[in-house]
Amino acid sequence: MPPTIRDVAREAGVSVATVSRVINGSEAVSDEIKDRVLKAINLLNYQPNLSARFLSQKKHPFSDDTKYVGVLFGEYVHSDHYFFSSVISGIEKTMFEKRLNVVISSVSQRDNYTPLDLPLFIAEKSLKYLIVIGETDPKFLFYLKENGFIVVMVDDIGPIGFDCVLCDYKRGALEAVEYLINLGHKNIGLIAGAEHHYFSRALENSYLKVLQSHGIPIRREYIVYNEDFNVDGGARSMEKLFLLSNPPTAILTNDEMGIGVLQKANEMNISIPDRLSVMGFDDIEMARFFHPPLTTMKIPGSEMGRLAAKLVIDKMQENEPLPAQRIELSPILVERKSCISLK
Repeated sequence: MPPTIRDVAREAGVSVATVSRVINGSEAVSDEIKDRVLKAINLLNYQPNLSARFLSQKKHPFSDDTKYVGVLFGEYVHSDHYFFSSVISGIEKTMFEKRLNVVISSVSQRDNYTPLDLPLFIAEKSLKYLIVIGETDPKFLFYLKENGFIVVMVDDIGPIGFDCVLCDYKRGALEAVEYLINLGHKNIGLIAGAEHHYFSRALENSYLKVLQSHGIPIRREYIVYNEDFNVDGGARSMEKLFLLSNPPTAILTNDEMGIGVLQKANEMNISIPDRLSVMGFDDIEMARFFHPPLTTMKIPGSEMGRLAAKLVIDKMQENEPLPAQRIELSPILVERKSCISLK
């Protein structure tokens, strides 16, 4: 299997986003970091999506006889997060098999979109096919469509008429809360991400639905929103929950925030799982190596990336436009050692 952008990031000791910036020739990267990334590219014999030779050439990297597919990160996507890295890996591997190149960039939400606000390959319409990862401003999606781009979305429902590949977070959260209740937990905390993010909304809706179906009182103080989907955010939220007079006996969150919960619990001398059960969502690589190993709902990120890439490839080969497709994959329960039965 050829090396991926994640392998380069690991070798260089930087994030996937930083590797992407170097490959795209961004000036927001120091010379020292750029040298490390380029050395890693050469060491691994990685064929970048915008090959390293373009970094030293003045000519436009896209040519008529080479096929490129753009990958855009939405507002809340952290490309060095394991889930999004696995999505990118699935896209890259599938495109590599078809000898298609991938160009990676990001876009922020704005009131109006002008060429100066956009990645070069969008502003100059250098390619036609795009995969957009994560929750994205519908105005921007319609801007792309009106300007002739073919868009496939990953991890965002998006407006009607757009192809999308999703994970059924609602179903996964239903199963996760049922799992904790079946272990005897009634005081269950929820550490969600940004309040308006669709992942957070899906978790909260399922959480409330399951508690209500079991006749368990809703305690709003058990729901903590967090703009940071990361370890530090999880640790801060855990501390907030344990300032309550009657803290939860179990917490549902995503894996990165869950690891933050485990770390903060260790600092506070709260035994996991004897005093607190912790359940994650994602199944990031670190989850199984932490102490205790994290019980979680596995999201098939690489498969989501593969299916999104396949939709793009199918669109390249179709003679007539096909109806928009919605592909939804289900999370899978992975039982480890971070949850305990109270029965």
